[in-house]
Amino acid sequence: MGVRATLSTLRVAGVLWATACGGAAASGDPRPSADLPAPGAETHVPRESLGRPVPLGGDDPCPPQPLTLSDTLSAVLSDVQAQPASSRPFLRYVSVGQFRPGPCDADGEVEDARSALSRARMAVSKLVNGMSREPAAMVPEAVGPEGLLLRLDLRNYGWQRPVTLGGQSYDDAWQAVAARAAIALELEGGVASELSRELGTRVPVLLSSAFVATASRGESYYAVLGLPDTLVELKRELGIGAAEDLDTGPWARAAFSNSGTSKEPRGVARYRGTALPDGYFWQSFEYAPSARSEALYLEPLTARADAHQVLFSLPNGLPAYFTTDGEGARLVAARFVVDPAQNNGLGAVTSSCLSCHNGGIITFEDTARSFVEDNTDLFSEAVLARVRETFPSQREMQALMDADSQRIVAAAQRAGQPEGAPDPVSRLFLDYDFSLSFDQLAAELFLDRASLIERLPSLPEEVAAAATSGVLERSVFEAHYLQAACALYGAAESSPVGCR
Repeated sequence: MGVRATLSTLRVAGVLWATACGGAAASGDPRPSADLPAPGAETHVPRESLGRPVPLGGDDPCPPQPLTLSDTLSAVLSDVQAQPASSRPFLRYVSVGQFRPGPCDADGEVEDARSALSRARMAVSKLVNGMSREPAAMVPEAVGPEGLLLRLDLRNYGWQRPVTLGGQSYDDAWQAVAARAAIALELEGGVASELSRELGTRVPVLLSSAFVATASRGESYYAVLGLPDTLVELKRELGIGAAEDLDTGPWARAAFSNSGTSKEPRGVARYRGTALPDGYFWQSFEYAPSARSEALYLEPLTARADAHQVLFSLPNGLPAYFTTDGEGARLVAARFVVDPAQNNGLGAVTSSCLSCHNGGIITFEDTARSFVEDNTDLFSEAVLARVRETFPSQREMQALMDADSQRIVAAAQRAGQPEGAPDPVSRLFLDYDFSLSFDQLAAELFLDRASLIERLPSLPEEVAAAATSGVLERSVFEAHYLQAACALYGAAESSPVGCR
């Protein structure tokens, strides 16, 4: 089969339990808060191989057969030349060829490989549509041998516009992502030069795992979507002005203590005005461990918090994510929301968000309104009236949650993810960050196992030594990727740029 991957029970539990980023919290989670790490505490998931160690020479009579670099470039060029000349500058390609099965795999292995291929295709499609301001979702077309390449037309996602990322300006979103991808190959000569002339980029193709892992990371995600630096600016861009903000505007609010992602009480607010007639906007209120978080009950109308998570609808119906500090300044990771699948235990934009909200808004039950109504002597008549206006009944709030969840699931289906399927983006993201097996290393270098074994002595010592043990840390591979690619392809017709 393709890259042979297994997930530990810990990782599976982490992915299923990840409930971060957005205006909803887990419903009535019975887990005691002692199970959660303290906010900011470092937690570490044990590193593991994505497959069993493979002795030098291998013990599998039918190893995977990923697409070679030469086959990949040739297939891309063939497809490019079949497209209208006016479209070619906007075409880019993502390869799922590293998941290609071996030619004599057993039926079960072939089925596993097909599942991995399907998941990778879904992940790419869901991500590019989830990073698009265009009105309709567009599923990338599978092309090339066995459909192992996905053709992206940048215009379908609004990715043809200039993007600024990390203070650097790029001609388009693809260039910005490729510049951040640690295992992107910038190529020149031969077929690569032909592609560069046609497409206007020296990185015509990225591996799906690297593409998803890079594009979905916080700053890349924010830059490609063109999101502003603050929550106030975001609301203003969406048409939610000061007159409609939380103090006096049309919102549905709730607060509760059993969020499942924090030891502290958590609040949420859902916009109910006319600025988003067919969309949704949820904002959460997160608190550091302190008595101040009790303000959600003693000051139920407060807009203050130590951090916020936002989930709002894109024009195509998919959710976008935005996380901030207490002042509303944009962050790339949540401060007080937990995702045990991440190495630091905190929710990350966007992999944690996508996993958490794969099925839409996570059900919660307000406990603030009942507290206020049970303790009316603590509140003024004005506060009581506003609480009754903005804290709806559970039935009303559930209707909002259900309607938005239906919108999210339907949009994901239009983007190529069947209803009920696990989120593919967070899975590919987490798989990428874990250690590489020998076969995965070969696939990410566009080699089969036999070819990698043959070329192993030419690879950087750090890579070769770790690879023969069956476990290679992702960070080590990324640090030496260009050196390895140069050793393999430096003398090829299409060779990496930057080889010494």
